[in-house]
Amino acid sequence: MLIRREDSYLVSLLLLVAAYLVIQISTVGVPEIGGSSEAREAQVIDVMRRTGEFVLPLRNGIVPSKPPLFHWVGYGLSVFAPVLSEFSARVPSVLFACGLLLCVGLTCRRLAELLERENSACEVRASTIIAPVILALTYGFHIMATQAMVDMTYAFFVWAALCSLAHSDPVRWSIDRRLSQGAALFFWLSVSGAVLSRGPIGGALPVLLACGVGTSLWGWRCVFATLVRPVFGWGVLVLPLGWYWAAYQRGGEAFLARQLFFENMQRIVGGEHINNESWWFYLPSLVRTTFPWGLLLLVVGVIRARLGLFRWRPQCQFYDRAYLSPIVTLVVGLVLLSFSSGKRHSYMLPLYPCVAIQLGFVFARQFHGGQFSTRQRVARGVRSLECCLGVVGIVFFCVCGAFMQGAFRIGKSDELVRDSLRLGLSEGSVVLFCCLLPCFIRGERSVREGLRNISVATLGILTVCTCLGSTVKAHLKGFPVMAAQWIEYGRDAERLVVIKGSFDEYFDPILFYVRRDVEIFDAEAAQVPCDPKSVYLTRRSWIESDHQRFQGALLNLKVLRGELASLSGDTSRDLIAFRCVENGASSAEPYLAGDLRDA
Repeated sequence: MLIRREDSYLVSLLLLVAAYLVIQISTVGVPEIGGSSEAREAQVIDVMRRTGEFVLPLRNGIVPSKPPLFHWVGYGLSVFAPVLSEFSARVPSVLFACGLLLCVGLTCRRLAELLERENSACEVRASTIIAPVILALTYGFHIMATQAMVDMTYAFFVWAALCSLAHSDPVRWSIDRRLSQGAALFFWLSVSGAVLSRGPIGGALPVLLACGVGTSLWGWRCVFATLVRPVFGWGVLVLPLGWYWAAYQRGGEAFLARQLFFENMQRIVGGEHINNESWWFYLPSLVRTTFPWGLLLLVVGVIRARLGLFRWRPQCQFYDRAYLSPIVTLVVGLVLLSFSSGKRHSYMLPLYPCVAIQLGFVFARQFHGGQFSTRQRVARGVRSLECCLGVVGIVFFCVCGAFMQGAFRIGKSDELVRDSLRLGLSEGSVVLFCCLLPCFIRGERSVREGLRNISVATLGILTVCTCLGSTVKAHLKGFPVMAAQWIEYGRDAERLVVIKGSFDEYFDPILFYVRRDVEIFDAEAAQVPCDPKSVYLTRRSWIESDHQRFQGALLNLKVLRGELASLSGDTSRDLIAFRCVENGASSAEPYLAGDLRDA
């Protein structure tokens, strides 16, 4: 059965997404959770599992910082597991990353149809597979796809909204000045998903991006008429509004202060506990997190501008505007994000597909515009590179496993060695299968199939490199070990109590691995009550400077320290576990004098 050329690109896209899913699933559960951002979201899923609270699950009495869509998906995927593992907490991000790759490929496919309709000589359908490959090999996207955070969920809904606009009938949009009913419904449904992933400010980004691109394509009158005309798709916004009302009923003023004021207003206008950055923060961030693709896009743009290829021609103005629509989306997104006072590299994630789509158009057009002899030479080079990458990949995985086994035979690193060896063997097997199986199916492969296999091999090597780095980093931080020491120290205690500042996030990974309710006391409070049936945990700096606030005598102090800190002798991040009695001699004085060396 023959497959049409248009459908062959779609088949290649589906195979790429499947290969990406297999590669990520095989490695995503290896690194321990070593950061507060992941630990906070994983704790919310764990609270849902333990308490059955799905509207506003509190993390040890603290209101979660994000709406619950990511956590609902995580709960649904982990409900049959005995405990919430690193794998269960990160799988939602992997699935939404695959959905984002699919949205990017479908958007390129639709834009290619529009471009070919305006200019039959323009052949960019290959961008259907090229753009998702570029996005999958983007470092920033790859890292966020393996993190238990809401950013990938949010980016998926942003591009689901833009993809729905691309698949609306362009004639009806430009002439009748309205979207098709199906596109409007899916657009507002995706906006609702963005709100339930990131909050009201998250729903504003896809709407503003759609307005910017629509204005560049059809003019502001068309966009304004579309926005002010009521459509039944607006009705789906009742879903996030219903959740916000239910959450307010349970959380009250604390919910409003955290999720509406701090996360959606204060991050824009700035203030205390907001990482304020300069307006040009996202420009170098884009080049760094999308390297080398962002830099390559900049070089291509300069070259095309110098050659005069960006001039507007009256006979095909729509073609030029549609061809450059990813750049328009990128610029609009950069401007919108730069207005916010609080800035983070992860906020750039919804803009990475713009770079991938624009480069996909450029590469597809250059490839199909070349001579047939050039494509033959490319095909031979692809086959040679494919074989080399298959061999180099397997050798690389084996060398990594041997290196990890020899380099970390210290202390409590046996688990790290096992994870590294398992990572090398599983990932090597997956990449070998994806690269060499087509050799047994077809003796002569097309350039498209060869490039797909090279992309899979490169993605596997990138995955192993980043996963090994995350594994080593998280293991040396030692949060699971410190949590186990604290639990063992307080195994007969009725309560576990943490004394920390309101915005101190260092304890979050430990609280995730404790897997039980913990009481939080404010380290800045005037007095902290003493409970002999509790075991306390706080920073060394609080013991040394503010232990007088404690209403009792400190007993049996124990230092909890990560492996890296133990090796380097760094005591700045030491945590102190202790008990107390209301009346009696404190054992803190010998410690403060430097006599206690329990690590």
